[in-house]
Amino acid sequence: MNIQVHKPCPGKCLRNIMLAAATSVAALFLAACSDNLSSQAPVVEAYLDTQVTQVGGATSAVAYYKDSSNGVWTLYSMANRFAATPIAAVKGAVTEITAPGYIEHITVVSYNSQDYALLAMGNKGIGVVNISNPAAMVYLRTMTVDYDTPAYTYVDGGGTEFTAAPASHTAGTVNFLLIDNNNTPADYTDDQLYIANGDFGIQKTLLSNLMDATADSALPVSVYSAQEWTLKYAGENPWGGPLSLTMHGGKLYAALGFLGIGIYDPTTLARASFYNLYTDCNTREDRFGYQNAKPCDPSVLNVDSTIGLDADGMLTYAEAAYELANKNTVTTYPWAAFDRYGKYYYNARKVDVVDLPGGKTMAYIAYSLGGLVAVDVTSTPTYAGYVPPPPAHGPDDPTGKQSKSILSHYGAGMLEEAGVADVHVVPDANGTSYKAYYTDHFAGLVVVSGAENPNSQWKNSGAPYNNDTLPDAYWPDYEYVTSYDMTPVPVGEESMPAFLVADANGNYASPVLLTTGEINGHGGAMFLMPCMQTSSCTAGDVNIVEASGAGGVSYVEIKNLGANVAVADRFTVPVHLASTNEIGAAPAGMPTDVAIGHTEGVTVEGKYLYVADGPHGMSVWPIVDAAGAPTDDLHLVANTLMDEYPVDTYLPAPHAAKVNFGSDPNKAYVMSQSLGMRR
Repeated sequence: MNIQVHKPCPGKCLRNIMLAAATSVAALFLAACSDNLSSQAPVVEAYLDTQVTQVGGATSAVAYYKDSSNGVWTLYSMANRFAATPIAAVKGAVTEITAPGYIEHITVVSYNSQDYALLAMGNKGIGVVNISNPAAMVYLRTMTVDYDTPAYTYVDGGGTEFTAAPASHTAGTVNFLLIDNNNTPADYTDDQLYIANGDFGIQKTLLSNLMDATADSALPVSVYSAQEWTLKYAGENPWGGPLSLTMHGGKLYAALGFLGIGIYDPTTLARASFYNLYTDCNTREDRFGYQNAKPCDPSVLNVDSTIGLDADGMLTYAEAAYELANKNTVTTYPWAAFDRYGKYYYNARKVDVVDLPGGKTMAYIAYSLGGLVAVDVTSTPTYAGYVPPPPAHGPDDPTGKQSKSILSHYGAGMLEEAGVADVHVVPDANGTSYKAYYTDHFAGLVVVSGAENPNSQWKNSGAPYNNDTLPDAYWPDYEYVTSYDMTPVPVGEESMPAFLVADANGNYASPVLLTTGEINGHGGAMFLMPCMQTSSCTAGDVNIVEASGAGGVSYVEIKNLGANVAVADRFTVPVHLASTNEIGAAPAGMPTDVAIGHTEGVTVEGKYLYVADGPHGMSVWPIVDAAGAPTDDLHLVANTLMDEYPVDTYLPAPHAAKVNFGSDPNKAYVMSQSLGMRR
């Protein structure tokens, strides 16, 4: 695999030309060294097995690292690129290497007097990188993960029932890695490695089985001291592959995606308890609760509940089989409604667990479109409150009608990555009140108070609210929310729920203290600096490091969350690490870093590649060199405004998804999801 490192033009030369009036069309800015390309040469290249070049990449993972000399670093990903850079209020040098797979998560571990980053790379396995010298990291090897599946029953798309026999597999999907040093950091020989295998569940082995290998190989099933199958099948695609792991208070917490969270004995991996918002019949302030269509409501089932639901209250293959076999006549289809659409409202991604004053233990779940959900796990897990995310497509009227097919994925593409992605909860200086810091796909970094008592504090004054204002019942604009004011408020060319928007004095409705909006793209994984845990941060400190699912990393300083403080004065972003080294053009001739990481469409027209990259709009890249020959060394020559909102009189092309051309090759048409067409 040959990955190009994209460098700016020599001398970072810039030309900034606005091609059309910004008040009527999206502004296109040029940033190039030369456009004296010869006539177009035929471009006939097909690399079906080898990735030749790469521009940018989503940042899905960030991790904190302190080296042996107490230098602090951010480790981060850009698709399959792994990078390290110092943490400071000014941008430092970046060291970058490539890995064989897309990096989902980074785990830092010390082993035998050396420091390593373990890269969770999906079905590529585990990457092992020596980071003892972050400025000269060394990729050592790739370890795949073997696993055995038990027998399970499921139905196919036609409703036919199948039983899969027990089977052995290789290359399990590694989503997350967790290290337990057994409270003996000086003794690495008993350290345990927990693997979140999305194709199986949770696997546990000695860390030495991974670290003592000397070449690319597999972790065989025989090395696991414990395993726990977490998947559930009804249709062909399973639910419950673990997305992340957290150790707290002698218990292992797993975010199980569409099945909520599971709580396990870390020694045996036996499940002790679980929480699933979808099957919580005592909670109605969520999507299926609002419709009274949760699976515990017998009226929505087509088969007897003894076979339609399992012991956890989750839908089984029996209900799925009936719906698929009778899809033209059923009037209720809970399995299809959940599997094709609703599951994205119940997608637990991360969990933070905190011991609160008074002996209470609370789990805070990044529940995607379920919002930030607090669950009291002191004994039996019990719902304690939540903060909803912005609607996935903006709180506007739907266009068109939802498909009535029970197999419809209508709108699901907008839901898969939306919602809350990561969460950390820390005490204030008084040690009794707590704040939750979380990232949301659209709202960016959000800070809320009252995490010590979400039962009473996680709601707006004046609740309950009636947010059911749309003519189409159950359209996912959060009609079911009653604790918060979801009235749409214009923000730029879009809108946000009222409770996430500050007033003229910079104040939010309690419990919200800050909503940054998207910081250089969609909010993703983050970590808090150590000073945040002790409330000892000082002015000018970097407090939070946040990844952008649209590419890049932002250092955030939280400055003042008090009353009557303008939003711009509540936080700053002193450093942004873009996912490319390209220098583009901003309005008024200013240079700007270019991030690419959420590409949804590419079009080739003439000598150029036109990239539609979500929040970064459209960018243009020559695919032939000065001699007219095809090239894999791509560099930016033009870009629209790379922002979600207008700047001065310049309009962006946000949520860019496709680029097309008509008869005039000088005019590009950019489809902006939910915002129409830009020319």
